[in-house]
Amino acid sequence: YEPRTLMTNTDGSEILSSGKLGTIDRINAYTGAIIKSYSTGSKKLIVHTFLSPDNKKLICGYNDGTTILWDISNLEKITPIEININKQRLTTATFNVAGDMLATVTQDSIINIWTGNDLKQPANAGTITVSGAVKFLLISNDGKSLYYSTERGAINSLSISDKKISNIFLSKTTPLCLSYSKQKNQVAAGFSDGKVRVFNLADNSFKLINEHSTRVEQIMFNKTN
Repeated sequence: YEPRTLMTNTDGSEILSSGKLGTIDRINAYTGAIIKSYSTGSKKLIVHTFLSPDNKKLICGYNDGTTILWDISNLEKITPIEININKQRLTTATFNVAGDMLATVTQDSIINIWTGNDLKQPANAGTITVSGAVKFLLISNDGKSLYYSTERGAINSLSISDKKISNIFLSKTTPLCLSYSKQKNQVAAGFSDGKVRVFNLADNSFKLINEHSTRVEQIMFNKTN
């Protein structure tokens, strides 16, 4: 099948793969043999997958609008939890650093916030409708704000408590990728025109740090940043 997400365990002996047939497989990294497969019991196609920073949660969006949060902290017993978001197809999602908050966006441009003790039983903590199709989403260190970009070129901040949206930057080109530095409280964005900008979230200032001749599709801070 076509794999959608690949990750390894701590010693590199196993690969965890989510496939388009709706299964998650544990694979021996040395032989390629499937150790065990986990399924929701259906053949729904996985269209999007997102991994938590601590590698303990995997959220999958399926083609029929189902969204499944997989607890993969124990590879011997992977637990699926279905999240009800009105059967709208998942387009993007993100976890906070602590792993106890999740934000999801569906194709109708609705952001849902999920909280709970280690997200074992996630509860909806808020629903916000935004303008434009959301491409990328980030949660602030303190869990009080969201930062997101749209296909129309906007990078916005959203206060979770009062649902206030503030524009940080508006570009004539599309932000294709985002990366978040928790140490510096910054977001780096790569754009379709080849520009790379770094935004200081404390005061919403930014600087242009590089220009490429082609579009920037991947960007990240190193571990020290």
